[in-house]
Amino acid sequence: MSESSKSGIYVRIAVYKSEPLDYQKFRHVALWFEFDNGADSVAIHIVGPNQDYQLEVRQHYNPAGSRLFEKEVQVGWAKADSTKSQLVDIVSKTPIDNTSRGFNCQVWVGDALNLLAQEGYIDQENYLGAVDLR
Repeated sequence: MSESSKSGIYVRIAVYKSEPLDYQKFRHVALWFEFDNGADSVAIHIVGPNQDYQLEVRQHYNPAGSRLFEKEVQVGWAKADSTKSQLVDIVSKTPIDNTSRGFNCQVWVGDALNLLAQEGYIDQENYLGAVDLR
């Protein structure tokens, strides 16, 4: 991505209703990046059955358009010098632990946000404000 494509990027967590029973602990979540330069938004999440998750990057996707979309959790603005490709690359490096039964998309999104904070793409305060560490 060229330097001219750098812009403001707003980071959110998209939260989806679970089916057939909608319990909060089973809700699906994804990272959602929106761009103030008019670039299409992107959602990144893990999909698949427990212990067989795969990374999925959905370009040109607005999670709010899904019939299962429940709400968004605002994380905050990415650092001014971030690009779409940088954020997708760093989030794609977040490990997927298919050996643990307790691992799921909610854990992965928290890990991805922590990685973004550690790498300086988002503020630590934004990470802590967006995830429930209890």
